[in-house]
Amino acid sequence: MNSFMGIETAKRGLAANQVALNIVGNNIANISTEGYTRQRVDTVSMAVSGHNSRYAPNQASLAGQGVMVNGIGQVRDPFLDKRYRDEAADVGYYEKAYEIMSDIEPALDEYSSSGLKDALAGLSDALNDLSRNADQTVNANIVLTAAKNIVQVLNNLDAKLDDVREQQIYGLQVDIDEVDGMLKRIADLNKAINQEIFASSVNANVKNYGPNELLDERNLLIDKLAKYADINVNSNADGSVIILVNGQVAVDGTDYKTINLVRNADNTVSVTWMETGEALKLDSGSLKASLAMINGRGPDASGVNETYDKGVPYFKDILNSFASNLVSEFNHVLQIAPKPGDTKIEYKKLFSSGGENIVTAGNIEISDEWIKDPAYIIDGYLATDGSFDNTFVLAALSIFDKTLNFKGISGTFEEYVNFYNTSEVGQQVLFFKGRYETASTVSEDLLDRRDAVSAVSLDEEGANLMQYQKAYNAMARLMTALDEALDVLINRTGLVGR
Repeated sequence: MNSFMGIETAKRGLAANQVALNIVGNNIANISTEGYTRQRVDTVSMAVSGHNSRYAPNQASLAGQGVMVNGIGQVRDPFLDKRYRDEAADVGYYEKAYEIMSDIEPALDEYSSSGLKDALAGLSDALNDLSRNADQTVNANIVLTAAKNIVQVLNNLDAKLDDVREQQIYGLQVDIDEVDGMLKRIADLNKAINQEIFASSVNANVKNYGPNELLDERNLLIDKLAKYADINVNSNADGSVIILVNGQVAVDGTDYKTINLVRNADNTVSVTWMETGEALKLDSGSLKASLAMINGRGPDASGVNETYDKGVPYFKDILNSFASNLVSEFNHVLQIAPKPGDTKIEYKKLFSSGGENIVTAGNIEISDEWIKDPAYIIDGYLATDGSFDNTFVLAALSIFDKTLNFKGISGTFEEYVNFYNTSEVGQQVLFFKGRYETASTVSEDLLDRRDAVSAVSLDEEGANLMQYQKAYNAMARLMTALDEALDVLINRTGLVGR
């Protein structure tokens, strides 16, 4: 038996426990590092083998050769990784949808600022004063001012929604650039990880530490990517990964694809693969939420790129329905006195669409006839004695109590404003907020469960620290004992003449 084998065993034990102490220190040092995965020393017992010998040796004499550090591994649970990333896509979707609806809500707010309800009340009061014939010319000016206020409010609300939409398109472009950068970086990390693994496998003198820091960076990027789209991650034999976005390959080893934002002719936007121009198919994630809110026309969606979600176009249509009814009703209430022999009924045009074929909240305006002459609405209703025929003014007042067909509801103008503020905008905000909070709770629970496996625990590392320190001291004591035994063997035995 080799007299020095025990010292080799002690030396390997000292080295293994020294590495373990170093890894414990590394874990503790990175306890607050984002994306860091707890590392551990993978050790194996030295194998007893005599198959290379010409004669089979006695295996017992080769036993006890100690420990060998086989590598430095990471403590991760792939199942929890997948569950967390699947839930992250839902969190990303509802967070983005809630964020956009929270921008739409103040744009249509009727409670903390002067809006359509106040403007409607102003026009109703002005017409009511005019009907009482106090001073027709003065009151006619007041009516015109109130009508201008309604037009201005509608124009402003439409402009605010356009601003929200443009801001979200800009935000979507920023997100797309972020996703493209992550896909490229993951492909670069695939290459670097593969090179590190290859270098460790071909060089016998290099201990298999493993590219753990590169793996951490890649896992962190994949976690972030999961909030933008629903992804699947598959591992290749060379250490690289394949990233699938709803079944479509985005990264495969060192190859990757980029995505692109396209503005379509129908005033919608699309996210496409840069290489092929094919639309990126999405089931969840913040990219899908952005598209849903930018292109969502609700039940009236008809275009190829429009969606059935209730997004900015849906709420613009709500305002357009209001504007269309306003023009239709008030442009058919003030009759023009027919000429002798003319049986055709004509009405004074109070509002117009600025030359457009369809009236919208963005193009509604006061008619040229009325804007040039504030007394236009009372011309023809004044008798020679100065008395005022308020029949048609009263008819105009009755419009405010008339049940009309709007988008999604039949009711008065005021009821319609209340409807879209509470049932549409308010409920949408509450729905997305509730779903976001629920998804976040589930996601945080999964993250806690994953951290229980992968994150650094001071208590656990403290216990490991004491364990490896005691083992190191024991190996040092073994080295001392073996040194004393060899000293006896070499210096105090076999002396001739004694």
